[in-house]
Amino acid sequence: MNARDKSGAVGASDVRGPGRLAVGAFVAWHVIAIVCAGLALPEPARGWLVSAVGPYLRATGCWEVWDMFAPNPPVVNTRLSARVTLASGEVRLWRFPGLEGLSMAQRTLRQLDRQWSDRLSRPENAAAWPDAARYIGRLHERQGLAPRRVELIREQVDIPPMGAPREQRGRGRSARTRREVCFFTLELPAGEGS
Repeated sequence: MNARDKSGAVGASDVRGPGRLAVGAFVAWHVIAIVCAGLALPEPARGWLVSAVGPYLRATGCWEVWDMFAPNPPVVNTRLSARVTLASGEVRLWRFPGLEGLSMAQRTLRQLDRQWSDRLSRPENAAAWPDAARYIGRLHERQGLAPRRVELIREQVDIPPMGAPREQRGRGRSARTRREVCFFTLELPAGEGS
């Protein structure tokens, strides 16, 4: 017999049938997918697990990359910028908004933006390059400017290894190796930053 409250409604704990089973299976799959993606397994087991759960996690926005940590942390800081050539011939440098000067709460909220900009210049994300360049062009159009060319640039600065001399680790980037690579150029017809 179903337990009913005074209004006569059936309690949530009394729901049975295929709907409850489906929700339970979905929650179990989701937890298993996240745990599997986060496991530090040796290859080829890790590759097999990532290929099994990766598409689902990327599609739902739940993919986490732990490459900041061992065994192979990144050895460069990457930042996205763009050279925008205006109809007048003037060239402006646009930088993707950074996290410098933001509070911890603001940094957390902007984390996905940073991840997007870090990954944009990778060759496997080339399909997004034209849209990113058009977006930057539209930002300049909104300021009343007429962009004609947008060049996407990947700026990289080496991260010194642990135990490196103090001058290599300091805030002065002069001791560090800096590289700048234009990885995509988009020519914009007059009036078409969009």
